[in-house]
Amino acid sequence: MTLPVYNLYSVANKTLTVSNAFVISGGVPAVSSVADNIVHMRAEYGVDDGVNDGSVTYNTVYAPNDGIVDRYISAASNWSQVIAVRVAVVARSALAEKPAAGASAPCDTTTVAPTWSGNTGAARSFDLSADANWKCYRYRVFETTVPLRNWIWKSS
Repeated sequence: MTLPVYNLYSVANKTLTVSNAFVISGGVPAVSSVADNIVHMRAEYGVDDGVNDGSVTYNTVYAPNDGIVDRYISAASNWSQVIAVRVAVVARSALAEKPAAGASAPCDTTTVAPTWSGNTGAARSFDLSADANWKCYRYRVFETTVPLRNWIWKSS
């Protein structure tokens, strides 16, 4: 018999962690490290509500309930219209780079915050300014979109 899984992913101390809500140790879920040097994670919900906000460029007909994502939002207000989840994880290099102009110069390895695909703008960039030395590192964004087939097929 396979037990159900309810995993909670988070970023803590520059480490991607996972905890299974069904495995409790001392009253709290046991946390395990997944990957080091992960500095940000974000999820957006692809909704099929007929609203064009510019976040989906491949759709030309924004019709509700047609099985095509019309826009991506950060918080779903109507779960019945969520048909995809887009997840992005930002990884950074393990070691800080030295400034090009010398040790006393400001870091210049990364001058613009990393972004994920789709439209550009503040909503698509990752705020890494909590670390005063964020510009000393190299970054890479890994992203994927997961279609929720059961919701897409619900009308067929």
